[in-house]
Amino acid sequence: MCDFNRGPYEAVILALSLHHVESLDRAVDSVWRLLAPGGRLIVDEFAHERADGEIADRFYASPASLGRWREHHRTFHTGTAMVDAISECFDITSLANVPYLHRYLEDESLRDFEAVLGIQLTAVPANGSPQPPPHPQKEHA
Repeated sequence: MCDFNRGPYEAVILALSLHHVESLDRAVDSVWRLLAPGGRLIVDEFAHERADGEIADRFYASPASLGRWREHHRTFHTGTAMVDAISECFDITSLANVPYLHRYLEDESLRDFEAVLGIQLTAVPANGSPQPPPHPQKEHA
């Protein structure tokens, strides 16, 4: 985790990074602590689990690529997991599905095709509490 000593901040922006962190709970708690009262969390993220075969085939420019896509992204947090972790401590004030891959493939024609892969949300700390609520104990399979 990063150590920011100059907070609190009016806004924290998580751009294309949260799906890579080891612990979503720790990351969300850290964001909570960085925000000033009334501050906002802004997230631009990737919901890789929403890709279908057609998206994977276009990404890799090769047929039957969904297995390869899933294997490549298997260690990343899903969009659903990220939204769930955020909603445990924050009230989500806006949530939208947006295009994602066209930014990397430099192909604007993909925007409508893959609009399900991106997540943009804005959130504020739940209940105005100065500390994040404890995360529920999660059972490990």
